[in-house]
Amino acid sequence: MSRSEKEQEFWELPDRRLKKTPQGSKSLKQVILPLSLPLSRSRTPAAGAKSSSANRKRSTVNHKRSASSSSAGQARKQPGARTAPAKKAPAASRTRASQQKKTSGKPFFHSVIGAAKKPAQPKPKYTKKPLTMPSGKWFFSGAFVVILLLSGVITAIIEAPEKIAAAQSLSASAAAAESAALAEELANQVVAGEEVGPVYQENWTMRTVSTDWVRLPENGRVDMSYFNDVLFVGDSLTQGFTTYTSNGFENAKFAAYIGAGPKTFIDGTVVKDTGESVRPLDEVIAANAKKVYILLGTNALETMSDEGFLQYYGQMLDLFKQNLPTDTIFYVQSIPPATAEKIAENEKFALERVQGLNQQIAKLAYDRGMYFLDLYEALADDTGALSAAYSAGDGLHLNADGYGAWREYLITHTVYRPGVLYVPGSPYYTAAPAV
Repeated sequence: MSRSEKEQEFWELPDRRLKKTPQGSKSLKQVILPLSLPLSRSRTPAAGAKSSSANRKRSTVNHKRSASSSSAGQARKQPGARTAPAKKAPAASRTRASQQKKTSGKPFFHSVIGAAKKPAQPKPKYTKKPLTMPSGKWFFSGAFVVILLLSGVITAIIEAPEKIAAAQSLSASAAAAESAALAEELANQVVAGEEVGPVYQENWTMRTVSTDWVRLPENGRVDMSYFNDVLFVGDSLTQGFTTYTSNGFENAKFAAYIGAGPKTFIDGTVVKDTGESVRPLDEVIAANAKKVYILLGTNALETMSDEGFLQYYGQMLDLFKQNLPTDTIFYVQSIPPATAEKIAENEKFALERVQGLNQQIAKLAYDRGMYFLDLYEALADDTGALSAAYSAGDGLHLNADGYGAWREYLITHTVYRPGVLYVPGSPYYTAAPAV
């Protein structure tokens, strides 16, 4: 009997019949055999006996089948006898039989059962290692380094203010040395020709306000209508304008009184020509003028000290500014000089004193936003005294020519305002458009 026939008989036994696997599907061997594990060659006596008994039974069955197969073969050899074609074992059965022989004659299901009984591998055990402190050598070394760092930080914090103060002192001394070197260089510097720019000065004094740069400059010739809303405040010098009625100030108002001074307009009373007693301050307020011209001080030169006079003068200006409208224009005029003969007779009218007082009056006006008019430009001669051509004979009051010069100065020295009417020939004159 051939090998293939033996395998066919083996698989056709009742307990090993398998259905033919369909095309394209895996056989039982292809599914189960990869899961099988090799069994150990050592067997127990009971298992060996069972295996021998099964082999003897299998050989007896195989012997019977081989006998029937040989008789069937002889019958096929007889002439004329019809024999059924031999059935071929399935491909999966042949492959399984050959694989079964390679496994030392053991069926494949024995391998599966043996694999199931394989003892489980023990699980690995993990142990926790206790934490160990660093050795004493490394511990003390780290602590020493930390202590050094902390001591350095603390030392830097403590010494920081001293270092800052030292740096500031050094910078201050350096700046002082640089300033001294610059001063020495400027002191030793020689400029050829005309000096230009500021010059270093060691001995100097602060200059007071000067009439030269505070006084109002010439500003064109205004029309006489400019004085229609003017109030003249003063003493007998100002009152003289009313004597010369042809001076063009006929429409102006006057608050001028004989012997008046700054104190008179603060808390004094005067008696008018009509015999009426009035307060000069009330007259000033009642005039409601748009422009106020002030001239006081000649009488105070004989009756008051300079300090008292200036104190009353400042108070008077403050009262005027407080009681008159804010858009009022104030012109503060200087004290006119006396003639040379009058100065020689009475030293209270000395030029130095009068000019010093005028400097202070100019400062009072400047501090209050008022305009200063220096009458020395109109009435003084080359020596600074009142021109003899303008004197009325007493060395203090003016004649007609003196009032004419004074009037001309007032016409040409006004502050510029839009809408002011200037006469032809003036720098600010604009001709009216032709109709």
